[in-house]
Amino acid sequence: EEFWNAFHDKVGYEDFTMTKWKPSLENCCLERSVDFVVPIKISLGPKSTRVTQKQRCRFVNENEIIFETSSHSHDVIKANEFLVNAIWIIKRSIGGCDLSIYVSVKFTKKNWLNFMIKHTAIEGSRDWFDNWLLSASAFANQLKLDLNVPHPLRSSKTKLLRRSLVSFPTEERKPVEEPSSNLNVNTPKDTNSQSKIILISLLVLLFTLFCTTFYYYYQSSTLNNNIDDMQQQIQSLQEEL
Repeated sequence: EEFWNAFHDKVGYEDFTMTKWKPSLENCCLERSVDFVVPIKISLGPKSTRVTQKQRCRFVNENEIIFETSSHSHDVIKANEFLVNAIWIIKRSIGGCDLSIYVSVKFTKKNWLNFMIKHTAIEGSRDWFDNWLLSASAFANQLKLDLNVPHPLRSSKTKLLRRSLVSFPTEERKPVEEPSSNLNVNTPKDTNSQSKIILISLLVLLFTLFCTTFYYYYQSSTLNNNIDDMQQQIQSLQEEL
């Protein structure tokens, strides 16, 4: 819990709160709820959003753990129409463990913003997981080193966390040499600029469609008025005859 709190504070998350683990209603796993405010990198839309994340932890056997999260962002576009889900699979291996992470976006309905939402959510998750893996690995190494120190001389967890937590900007991030860990995200890598270009193109398209619709509506209204005038004139002529 100390690591989670310290890590989220390091990467810029605010108002981080977390409930205690408790058995799920199905008695299949442990679950808890996490709330925080996360900054958003894209220029369009809010600068941050409140997030509620449901976490579940299931012990498959003595060699495997499955950790699942489902995140709901409250203040973004189409907030009530999608969830960001992640599955962590941790398996014990010789000399360590293997970690696989799968991220997906679940939509409740289709709309023209789905691609942009999916891209933004996946890229944000990728940054978070990259930083988390770097920090967790560094913290684990600090704990191992500290075990070799006589107990009276060992560092406190606070000091170990301070030395371990790291957060690299995307453009400065270096690959982590961790053969026992791998990160799998089931979407292709794109850039944030591509997302912005797509969004701007869609907005231009919408504006064009609006102008076209308004033009044809105006022309239709004018034509209807002309037809009404002609019908009135014909009716007047028929009455005179």
